Amino acid sequence: MGGSANDKSCNTCHPDGKGLEGTGANLESTINACIKRALEGKPLAADSQDMKDLVAYIASLKK
Repeated sequence: MGGSANDKSCNTCHPDGKGLEGTGANLESTINACIKRALEGKPLAADSQDMKDLVAYIASLKK
């Protein structure tokens, strides 16, 4: 995701989405922070399809 520079993925820190269900309102910022720090990748544009898909997935965890 975001051109990761290592072998990590979202699932490395959040297996099966665990820990994401309580994420606050600014999901785009949180997602990009994870991409930049943990994945050593480039942030996603807020209006990109990848970002929209991730936000929808994380929102679905709250149900």
